[in-house]
Order: sequence, then C-alpha cells, then structure tokens
Amino acid sequence: MKYTYCIRTDVVTDDENKRFTVYGVNALDSKNNLIKAIPDMFFNRCEAESFIIRCNAKRLDVSMLSSCAEEEVARRYTI
Repeated sequence: MKYTYCIRTDVVTDDENKRFTVYGVNALDSKNNLIKAIPDMFFNRCEAESFIIRCNAKRLDVSMLSSCAEEEVARRYTI
C-alpha cells in the first residue's frame, strides 16, 4: 500500500504557560485517511518538511515510521 506523509502542526504549552508551535508527521492512505500521526517532533518547520520529503521519496512503509522518527529526533536533538 502507498502512503503519503504530510506535515502536522500543533501548539503546545510548557510549564511556564509559554506556547510553542511544533511539527510532526501524519501518514495518510490512498484515500487520505489518517493512518498514523506522530506529533511534536520538530521545533522547526523546515526540518519537518525535510523529513517528510525523505519519507515520501523513499516510499516509507508506515510500519517503519515510528523507528525512523525516533532516529531522526535523536540525530537532530541528541537525546
């Protein structure tokens, strides 16, 4: 099955009630149904878009999305 990945935008509030826009990824099936969502991966929209472009270019299977997302966040933010 082919999946399409697109950007997800959320607003989160920290412990000091400051609001931040964060970005993640949504996985959609061929009928544009949401299959999987990973919110709050990036603070930078360009980084999120870059990740999504790679997922779509590689035709990433949705079963691999979580592990790829974890690797990407670890690589960018050194968890």
